[in-house]
Amino acid sequence: GCDHEGVLINQLFQNYSRDARPRMNASESVSVTLDFYMSRLDELYPNKFALSNTIFQEWIDDFLQWNPEEFDNITRLVLPASKVWLPDLSVGNSIDQIFRREFETMFRVAVYFNGKVVWEPGGIFSTSCPIDITYYPFDSQSCEISIGNWQYTDDQVKLSNRSKVISFENFDPNGEWMIDKTEVYRGEFVYVCCPDLNFPEINFRLYIRRKFLYYFINIMIPCLMMSVLVLMVFYLPPDAGEKISLGVTVLLSFSVFQLMIAESIPTSANTTPLLEIYLLCFMGASTFSVTVSVFVLNLHHRTEYNRPPRLLR
Repeated sequence: GCDHEGVLINQLFQNYSRDARPRMNASESVSVTLDFYMSRLDELYPNKFALSNTIFQEWIDDFLQWNPEEFDNITRLVLPASKVWLPDLSVGNSIDQIFRREFETMFRVAVYFNGKVVWEPGGIFSTSCPIDITYYPFDSQSCEISIGNWQYTDDQVKLSNRSKVISFENFDPNGEWMIDKTEVYRGEFVYVCCPDLNFPEINFRLYIRRKFLYYFINIMIPCLMMSVLVLMVFYLPPDAGEKISLGVTVLLSFSVFQLMIAESIPTSANTTPLLEIYLLCFMGASTFSVTVSVFVLNLHHRTEYNRPPRLLR
């Protein structure tokens, strides 16, 4: 009838301090291994990249070790994250929250008898990501999430990546974007105030490409068809009486498509999509065709004769 798990927890945390690094030898650094499990790509706009993921963290706590034979063969404990020491990790390029303190109350840690601690918090992360929409809708983008120590230096907490790619075990494919490849690499950064202190970081980079089939069917093909109609304005006989109507109709159609594309294209003042330039050029061609048609019809239906100017003669 003995509560072995309760006795074990009381014994482990009797003199435990979560503020101190979990090392018997204070000169040793704590090795924290990170991994990234991506579950969903939520949205991508200029300077905003949002995705749902889980951050796997693993380290060894020298003060959380026990002999399973003394406690009814208990080899694993699930504890609140607020009870143990946690790495001081932050999302360096976040546009929402650099620290997610609610992770300590929402996600528990798993502690093993050999001192291994596994913590897997997850949620929606929003980071900055400058995108280039010059070749929209055939564009490709590159975005990353940088996770590093906020105060611990490399000699106190050493960060390392468990794999060189992002895991997609439970990934839900996105309807607009396709992930070509991913890479994970370790880096270091130095603050201007403290050039002798190195702060490690792990960068998770994604290379994504837009699925263009929807845009090709609904935007590109109608634009090509209307481009052909611009040429038909010159082929239509003047006596048909529809040259001006056809030219104005095509011009209005291009205007409508210009508004539709302006609503679907991400707003960015740094780059201009070639598709918008294409539409502007054909709107100018449509305007020119209507102007020339008016001049041609004016000459064709004129009944009176006037001598040309002396300069023209």
